[in-house]
Amino acid sequence: MGTQLSDSHTQKFYSSHRWPGPEAIVSRKWAVRLRPYIDNGDLQFLDAGCGSGQYSLGMLAEYPAARGVAIDLSTSSLDDLRKSASRAGFEDRLEIECRSFSEPLGWDGRFDVVIANGSIHHSPNLHNSIRNIGRAMKVGGILGSMIYGDRSHARRYEVKEALQLMSGGDIELMHELYKSYEAKFGTWLDRTPRAVIRNAKNWINRRYARLMGKEEALGYDPRADHKKIFIDGYAAPIDVAISSLELREMLEVAGLDLCELLTMARPDSSQLPEGWCETWERLSEWDRIRVCELLTPEPTSFSFIARRL
Repeated sequence: MGTQLSDSHTQKFYSSHRWPGPEAIVSRKWAVRLRPYIDNGDLQFLDAGCGSGQYSLGMLAEYPAARGVAIDLSTSSLDDLRKSASRAGFEDRLEIECRSFSEPLGWDGRFDVVIANGSIHHSPNLHNSIRNIGRAMKVGGILGSMIYGDRSHARRYEVKEALQLMSGGDIELMHELYKSYEAKFGTWLDRTPRAVIRNAKNWINRRYARLMGKEEALGYDPRADHKKIFIDGYAAPIDVAISSLELREMLEVAGLDLCELLTMARPDSSQLPEGWCETWERLSEWDRIRVCELLTPEPTSFSFIARRL
């Protein structure tokens, strides 16, 4: 799903519309989630599609001996990151480069950890991108990533296409039209399962809130975030969502093995229809994931951890 264009469209768009923004934000979300998979804090990490660098800053704060490389196509976001890294005293531990991971990176086997949060689904070729990311990882290295899931994003794509047609691509007009749509019909989430609605409506306000005491937001105004969420969700030129079948294929071509899927519940036998349990026990892990996806399409994304084989 979504529109396949080129890196140049993404670069132009996100250089004009920073994500998540110029605020000095330090998010330790991935640093904390990946800790059970990290043996040594003296690590090398890559933040692929870093935006203004909230996860890079979080990794450097959580692992004082770590060194990292942050890459993105948005020059304005990278400028924000340089300023934030300097203020935090991290400039000597973080390389910052304007480049794409949809092309070979030339860093084969370099990184212990790669974070690609919400960036792969904005690339012109998902398979090439994750393959390039996989090549940059050491054997046994860990990837933490989030990619949109198509089951719960179908309605958003319908609304996005209508807004683009109505606005002629004018983002300010598109935002005004979206606010009118939202006032009359609610969000696209109002047509998805209630668990998704509940979680997503909380997401904007909690996005930069403290996560287990591990996130810091300096000078952040949550009221300003509505337009940022709109920009990223409805105006981005490249925006692709996948199924679990496609996720499996992507990991396989990249030489990665799924360690943990963070956004999908695993039903126990009491939640399955009568007569399903015996067959369920014979299914592979990926087949179970697919059944869960089809019967309980609650996650708005695939947030996962994978290891380089």
